[in-house]
Amino acid sequence: MLRHNVTVRNLMKWPTLICPFCHGRLPNEQVWPGRPLICPICSEKLQPEKRQLYLSGLIALGLSIAACYLFGVRGLRLVAATIVLWFPIGVAWEFIFARIVPPRFERYEPHEKMIRLHLNE
Repeated sequence: MLRHNVTVRNLMKWPTLICPFCHGRLPNEQVWPGRPLICPICSEKLQPEKRQLYLSGLIALGLSIAACYLFGVRGLRLVAATIVLWFPIGVAWEFIFARIVPPRFERYEPHEKMIRLHLNE
């Protein structure tokens, strides 16, 4: 009889991250919001693909609306409950979504839209 070593750790393992430019493996411990992920092979600065993040957020919003509606919440309470539940459902959904659809990356674009105060001048 064959024994399968199936554990929760193996089922919910973080997906392998691949550089879209050189197809090298990316270290998944270095993925942080707002900071670039640097490919160890080609040194390209990467960020999670915005389109995939937006899609995940929209799905989480839809799941929030559906959950509220199924629990009988209607009217303005539906809007308020959706706003409150969107974040926790989004976090749970992103955990699942990243394992269903492997995260894709694009070239890093720094946020230059911050207001600079020239206090040293």
